[in-house]
Amino acid sequence: MISENQSRKVLGCLLMASLVSTTLFAQAAGDQKTIGTIATSVASSFQAIGQLILGIAFVAGLGFGVTAIFKFKQHKDNPQQTPVGQPVALMAISAALVFLPGFYNPLGATMGVSSAGGFTGSGQEALPGAKKP
Repeated sequence: MISENQSRKVLGCLLMASLVSTTLFAQAAGDQKTIGTIATSVASSFQAIGQLILGIAFVAGLGFGVTAIFKFKQHKDNPQQTPVGQPVALMAISAALVFLPGFYNPLGATMGVSSAGGFTGSGQEALPGAKKP
């Protein structure tokens, strides 16, 4: 006998499968989807994900920088409670996150990879340390 919880799960799965199938295979009249257009669409989605990751890294780097400044102040006020290594480490993490795009080429060259191009999506040139096209 199928329990009520199991029947709800099966019904939910069937509903999701029907929604997914209609959205995947629905297309406008005259709009032919080919493997190439689908691949281009997926590639543009990954470009947006790369921009999102760089934006989050930049904002997080700024946050770590502000935190490091406050930790330096705490160390000045009470050196026994806040060791100097803590704000120094936060400042290093901040610099690494803010200048993340600029680390790809040198890191690839160090490891012997000649095609380490880094992220070249549109909009990333506004970030500090980004590779300029």
